[in-house]
Amino acid sequence: RGTAKDSSPASAGRLSSGGDTLVLALLHGTTLLPPSRLGSIRILRANPRGESNVVCNRKKCEVTIKFCVAPRGDDSGVDADVAATDFGLDVASVDSCMSRDIRVKEGSDCQALLDEHKRQAEDEARAAEEEEEAAPAATLPEESKGGLFGTGLSEWFALPVGIAAAVPLIKFDWYVINEETQLMAVFIAFCVTLYTQGGDAIYKALDQKAVDLLKEHNEAEDKVIAALEHKLEFLQAGKNMVNDFEAVNAIRETTYEKLNAAGQVKPQHDFKAQVERMLTMIAAEEASVTEKTKAALMAEATASVTQKFSSDKALKKAALDSAIGALKGGKTGGDPVQAAFVQFFKDKAKAAKASKDDSEEKAQREAMIAKMNSVAKNEGFFFQIDAQGKAAML
Repeated sequence: RGTAKDSSPASAGRLSSGGDTLVLALLHGTTLLPPSRLGSIRILRANPRGESNVVCNRKKCEVTIKFCVAPRGDDSGVDADVAATDFGLDVASVDSCMSRDIRVKEGSDCQALLDEHKRQAEDEARAAEEEEEAAPAATLPEESKGGLFGTGLSEWFALPVGIAAAVPLIKFDWYVINEETQLMAVFIAFCVTLYTQGGDAIYKALDQKAVDLLKEHNEAEDKVIAALEHKLEFLQAGKNMVNDFEAVNAIRETTYEKLNAAGQVKPQHDFKAQVERMLTMIAAEEASVTEKTKAALMAEATASVTQKFSSDKALKKAALDSAIGALKGGKTGGDPVQAAFVQFFKDKAKAAKASKDDSEEKAQREAMIAKMNSVAKNEGFFFQIDAQGKAAML
């Protein structure tokens, strides 16, 4: 029964029962049952699984005691042994009950008890050794001499002794020979015959079965040992697993660093390749336009010179005389056909220089830009070419 004030956050006291004294501390809040109304303690042991129980196995021995505190006047369900006990609780210091040194005395008592038991065991062992040293050596039992009744005489002496004893037994009817005697004689003869003739075969059969069982047992043990050795090898191999994972992680970090460094350079490399691709396209397009322009100019020049020589008889005669002179190896005074071609190209260059019409160049540039932007879009370039021919980053 608690005797602390109702506002106290804990009730503490001394529990006396059967000559043993224990310290009891009940923690509660001010909103719960006040200590002045504490009545009896009830140990919960109706359900061994969910309440008080004892668990003992190879690993541990655990004792769990669950109890509840009933208020005064409520003794329903209280165990008889608990209700009959007079719980005398004296108010103790709450600070001492809550201190970390509350179990120091119990530990000291337990250590003293263990030391006492150890000392007693050492004394008993020492006394046993002294008794063994003081006791005389045990005498070995005398070996039996064997023979008839352990006398050392041959067993064949039992035959005359048996005959000499059987005559008066039968003569004076001390032993009556009847059907039971005959049945006993037949049974003994059967046992003797079975032992002498078939005993060895029976022994070998039973012994062979035992040998087979032992062999199967040894084979099973060998398999278990082999499996355990294999498992041990696997576990031994797994001892360096941590180092292996650390090495893998180190390689992964190094690889990521290299990939990051390559990732920083790769866009620049890709941009360089894209620019080179565009320059190659521009050079190829310019070469193509140049070849087309040369072919067109040559065709136009050929048509113009041909038409000019076809319409002018003096030019025809001059071209013919120049050809005949070239064949004869003499001086020709110049090739009129070559002069006509040269004059055509001079006139063409002069006309192009004087002309201000650049529509053809614009058309060629627009076509070139459209082709380059198509390639850049299809291949995912970082830039495109605007109408003015400048590169614009995406």
